[in-house]
Amino acid sequence: MSIQVIYITGFGRSGSTILDIVLGSAPNVFGCGELNAFVRSGLLRGEPCSCGKPVPDCSVWSEVVKAWPLARDKSALRAYSSIVDKADRSPLIRSRVSARAWDFFRRHSADLYQAISEVVGAVVLIESSKSPHRLRNLLGLQGVDFQAIHLIRDVVGVVSSMHRGLAADPSAGVAKDIPSRSSFQTVAAWRASNHSAERVCRDMGDRSIVVHMEQMISSPVSTFEQVARHYGLDLTRVCAAVAANQPIPIHHPVAGNRLRMQENLVIRQDAASCESGARSDWLRRIAVFGASRRLRQTLMGGTTSRDVC
Repeated sequence: MSIQVIYITGFGRSGSTILDIVLGSAPNVFGCGELNAFVRSGLLRGEPCSCGKPVPDCSVWSEVVKAWPLARDKSALRAYSSIVDKADRSPLIRSRVSARAWDFFRRHSADLYQAISEVVGAVVLIESSKSPHRLRNLLGLQGVDFQAIHLIRDVVGVVSSMHRGLAADPSAGVAKDIPSRSSFQTVAAWRASNHSAERVCRDMGDRSIVVHMEQMISSPVSTFEQVARHYGLDLTRVCAAVAANQPIPIHHPVAGNRLRMQENLVIRQDAASCESGARSDWLRRIAVFGASRRLRQTLMGGTTSRDVC
């Protein structure tokens, strides 16, 4: 049976961890978190799973390690992690990987998805690695059916979030110091990432949809219901909990926003994430400068054939 992977792509600080946790709460679905950091951060560095234990000691991921043949060889894991880092980056970096190494990466990536599915007993996996290059490089894996959610947050909210650096606090899910990023750096990276995500999702056709973070926060129930219908997920209980302002249990996503280290998630409207107004117009103009008409529509909330909210 083919494993379905719903891959959340886009730029950071856009709510991918929230969406991963929510979708991963559906029956027969497992929220993996950022699998591109699983080997490097989880297995090689021993950073914590959302349950608080180091990934190699987690009740779920330790079983995945046993079921994934590559995990038995530390040198092979390091080689795999190196290729993962390249797969996350631009096609120019990807071109430097030999055909043999690329086959090694794809074969063991397929085995990893299979191991996770067998251990957790889920046929649908949620991955919030975000990198659109990783998504494109994983398409066509044997036995894995990729679908995608292009998650977009307004550039003003992203800039505001990126201005706030974070000090290292491993127990809180922050493995190292995260320095603040300037507005222009953020806008450039945001535009490039969303442009790449729009292109790969466009090529995937109806196997992808667009979700705007502002709608997800201001109208969470309707947003989650539409995503659930598109992918055939049962989010009845989750949506009921969200509507009643009740907590959603957080299970075992690896890496991602530090909120994953909480025991539960309660979704409340965040006014800062929905910020808009005339003073943000210059950021918007910079962000979409030179983009295609289709990309401008997508990033600014216009309708496309893939939009659900």
